[in-house]
Amino acid sequence: MAFIAKADLIKEQYELSNNADRELIELTRIYEQRGLGPTLVHQVAVALTRHNALETRLA
Repeated sequence: MAFIAKADLIKEQYELSNNADRELIELTRIYEQRGLGPTLVHQVAVALTRHNALETRLA
């Protein structure tokens, strides 16, 4: 199990480094599905990404 978690961590680090815009869109969609409106969802995704992008993806 730890191997899978480490693999996920490495994948997310790579994606954040190489596809930051796509990762922001993905995070935005996640919060849209949770019911936030379009303006707020973008603000939340940007704020969370600035705070700690990797931790946000793994929460």
